[in-house]
Amino acid sequence: MNKKLSILSHYIRAKRAMRLSKEALVKRQERQKEWMYRFASAHSPFYRERAGELINKKIMMENFSTFNTANISKERAFDLALSAERSRSFDQLLNGITVGLSSGTSGNRGLFLASEKERMMWCGNILAKALPHPPWKRQKIALFLRANSPLYQTINSKTLQFAYFDLLEDPERLIDRVRAFDPDTLVAPPSMLNLLVGSCRPSRVISIAETLLRTDKVYLEAAFSQPIHQIYQATEGFLGFTCSHGTLHLNEDLLIVEKEWIDGLRFSPIITDLYRTTQPIIRYQLDDILVAKSEGCPCGCPYQALEQIEGRCDDLLTAQTIDGELKPLFPDFVARRIIAASEWIQEYEIVQTDPLEWRIFVAPEFKESVAKQLKELFIEINCQLPNLIFLSAPFPREKGAKVRRIRREHASL
Repeated sequence: MNKKLSILSHYIRAKRAMRLSKEALVKRQERQKEWMYRFASAHSPFYRERAGELINKKIMMENFSTFNTANISKERAFDLALSAERSRSFDQLLNGITVGLSSGTSGNRGLFLASEKERMMWCGNILAKALPHPPWKRQKIALFLRANSPLYQTINSKTLQFAYFDLLEDPERLIDRVRAFDPDTLVAPPSMLNLLVGSCRPSRVISIAETLLRTDKVYLEAAFSQPIHQIYQATEGFLGFTCSHGTLHLNEDLLIVEKEWIDGLRFSPIITDLYRTTQPIIRYQLDDILVAKSEGCPCGCPYQALEQIEGRCDDLLTAQTIDGELKPLFPDFVARRIIAASEWIQEYEIVQTDPLEWRIFVAPEFKESVAKQLKELFIEINCQLPNLIFLSAPFPREKGAKVRRIRREHASL
């Protein structure tokens, strides 16, 4: 009963925070930030020496054993997480702490730790911000994940029925199971949502894990006949959610977000988690490209509103000018051209292997229209058209790995 009361308390707190004024939100952030700095300096050997220093995943993982406050070594945490990955059993705890392993789209797998108190806070916030109905109303939620976690199992109750679908299982079997489960809310990566079209009729569809590119969003919203919501979550925590007006917001009741601007709208976030004590996240540079919304959201929530998550910094493409100079090309410009080629393109991948070479997989019937749109794009930005190599098969990918539809695989910028 104490767990349920704790989750309900966090649920109510999260709902109330969304109605704060901007001024009240900032005051609360600053007060909690001061507390977090003091706590991390007192309990984390890493932060005792480096509080306030800009960090990233590489630094965190190199110093994991002194970074966390639960005295859990990197070796023990990895052993438990990898054992769970192999056995597909994710209910083990280490000294009462949940240990999870990210999928590592950047090639650098990350560990995360969460205490029971942090699990309760996460649950309350997810229920408040992601689900269409309050937790006391009966509803069924289908979760398509690479790995299960006690974090998700915590929420199961008489009214909330969560079903875990392992992304490593055969897709046909998953489709049969979700059809039988008939969920009210469907939660899955965009690549899996594409496969689930027609298998069920949920009242809410939530995209997770992979970047929801404009191409996928347009197709999925038409296929499911409803807006596609998002949960923005990573090793670093629960970062954002889609409100009732369809706007993606950052969780500024839980985070302070500094903006490292890339251009007038796009920024890379530096986050400070205001409540996570087992694995403090302070001035942590994320490798994501976020596009800020120029106006506030009609929902009235004071949290930073986003147009979209455009991808990772690693996904930033390059274009070569007529003079031979390189300039950045954002993935969304390319995604818009894919939509212009056909809004019904479901499967595609574009990999830039060199400033003047792109490898493209798309269904044969779309090759000509995609090539035409890309040629028009490079004329528009006054850059040299790269050699477009169309492939007859998708790029090889490890089973269960996140799909990155548009990405760069060369270092030059």
